[in-house]
Amino acid sequence: MRLVEVDVSADGNAVACRVADRPDDRRCPPDIAGLVASLPKGDRPHILDVRGSLHFGDVPAPDQLPPAGADVQFLRVAKIFVNEVGNVLECTGIERRGVDDYPDCPTYSGPIGARRSEDGSAQTTWAVIALSFTKRPEAAPVATK
Repeated sequence: MRLVEVDVSADGNAVACRVADRPDDRRCPPDIAGLVASLPKGDRPHILDVRGSLHFGDVPAPDQLPPAGADVQFLRVAKIFVNEVGNVLECTGIERRGVDDYPDCPTYSGPIGARRSEDGSAQTTWAVIALSFTKRPEAAPVATK
């Protein structure tokens, strides 16, 4: 599961991001910054927790979805059929919230992950992919734009 913390200014722009595998780089990935800009604007700065995950199987893993009661700003959950090299062959939306013009099943430019059997051979199988932006209830960040 990928987790990104995003500092959002009062005018709704991503001003800084914290990504676990890039501790010294506060730039926001372009896909995340673009989605943040399309969310409803707030009246004060806040922090978003962005989760992205891929789970092989045809139902979401419990930790893929935002916790109950979370202030979900954006959510897409889709069931995907992935070939042996990780390319998406088929996609069906399961759940959606926020940002009406963002597709249930975005176009993937390349492999997103492959599943291996016990003997190590690649498999074609179902997976569930989830992306969510959840507003944190605690104090706003100090970063401004």
